Amino acid sequence: MASGYQPQNPSSPNGPTGSTGTRGCPAASVMPLTALAPQSHVGKTVSTYPTFFWYGPDTNSSTIGFNLYAVNEAGESELLWQETLTAMPGLMHYTLPSTAPGLVAGRQYRWEVELLCYPDRPSSLLRADAYIEVVPSVSTRGAGQLAEAGIWYDALAVALATPSTPEWLELLGSLAQLEPATTDGQTLSQRDRLQLVIDHERS
Repeated sequence: MASGYQPQNPSSPNGPTGSTGTRGCPAASVMPLTALAPQSHVGKTVSTYPTFFWYGPDTNSSTIGFNLYAVNEAGESELLWQETLTAMPGLMHYTLPSTAPGLVAGRQYRWEVELLCYPDRPSSLLRADAYIEVVPSVSTRGAGQLAEAGIWYDALAVALATPSTPEWLELLGSLAQLEPATTDGQTLSQRDRLQLVIDHERS
């Protein structure tokens, strides 16, 4: 994939995004909980029941929480769906089921995953989130074409249909280059987090 991900007319999120929590979870200092999605802009999908991807540390927790919110222009969130999943280190995904409210065009949604690194330590809570919006369907089908059309979530889902190939890591790399670098020299930016995932997978 030569050109990689190219967001088209990207929207700004209606609220803050990011990953939180590492101090109470040593494993997260090595591999933080990371949403595999844009954070500087709203990622797009053509699906009303999309698949979400994230990457997590190896912790003592057996479960991870998934939450989906509708977010209005004032940044106010309404919980639409939540589910508790089995936690695993590394790459994880969740497809919104048909029993959940489907996403509709013209609205922003925020999804998040929450992982309690140690079940008996509230301070060890890790959280990662990102925004998503539905756009009209496109005729392209391949991961590279979808990425060039700016359809992030679908491009990553197609690429990860064959996770043994490097295409999904190339996608992450192209996204990482679009995310702002950290400014304080201490906090990990989304660019840093995505690069850690890439390096971990290639090691």
